[in-house]
Amino acid sequence: SDMPSLKTFIQLQLAHKTEETLLVLFLTPALNLISAEIMATGGLTHVSLPIRDIVQRALSINAHGLILAHNHPHGKAQPSAEDIQSTQTLKTQLQPLSLHLHDHLITADGEAAYSLVEHGFDRIPEPQIDAPACFSARHLVDVDADGPAQSDTNPHKKTPAQRAGV
Repeated sequence: SDMPSLKTFIQLQLAHKTEETLLVLFLTPALNLISAEIMATGGLTHVSLPIRDIVQRALSINAHGLILAHNHPHGKAQPSAEDIQSTQTLKTQLQPLSLHLHDHLITADGEAAYSLVEHGFDRIPEPQIDAPACFSARHLVDVDADGPAQSDTNPHKKTPAQRAGV
């Protein structure tokens, strides 16, 4: 991909916007553009990231990947903590669907577009998912080779004989 051309394209798409605007570029596996679409418009200092709408659109047009871009019409072309967090959230949501988030660019008046990937975003480790609390050790049932399952932690658990009314 040609980063200078991408940044110019993004700036041309968002330069005239007076509210924060989210542009999504939907891509083929070869990184060819399928579609560039405005997915959300916000206020002077905020735009929502409609994850469900982005995923639905990507799947409906058989996109393989995407690039996010939004503007800071009255600020700097630097990501806020919320920009980084929402980008990570989207990246995590896309993974199980085999959709790839290639970059997130931010533009501002008179400044070059800021690429999160150029500034190390692609090196952020994927979140580790812990086992749900219902699988904690205190809920495990001890199994005795000579008899039925026993559980000291669940007094309401019935043995098969108790369930059968014997």
